[in-house]
Amino acid sequence: MRDSLRLRGILEKTDPQVRINRWAPNVSEGVYSIPDSRVGTIAIDVTLTAKTKTTPQIRRFFDSDFRPVAVVIIRPRQLGPNSAYIIKR
Repeated sequence: MRDSLRLRGILEKTDPQVRINRWAPNVSEGVYSIPDSRVGTIAIDVTLTAKTKTTPQIRRFFDSDFRPVAVVIIRPRQLGPNSAYIIKR
């Protein structure tokens, strides 16, 4: 994913809006999560498992200090309908 972004001239070092597999800390609770990627205030999770707002991983994303407004879930199309969807805060 980093290589794909680099080919398009998007570098994590120079663009603080884009993060690939980087810690998203929740300093007040002393925990962290690691979204597959972050773009601005959106977290992106590529997964085989369907997830909801109550899934612990998704709750950790929303509780992190970067406070995403939404999490985009991307799943293989072969797993059936809803292969990509958005969970809003």
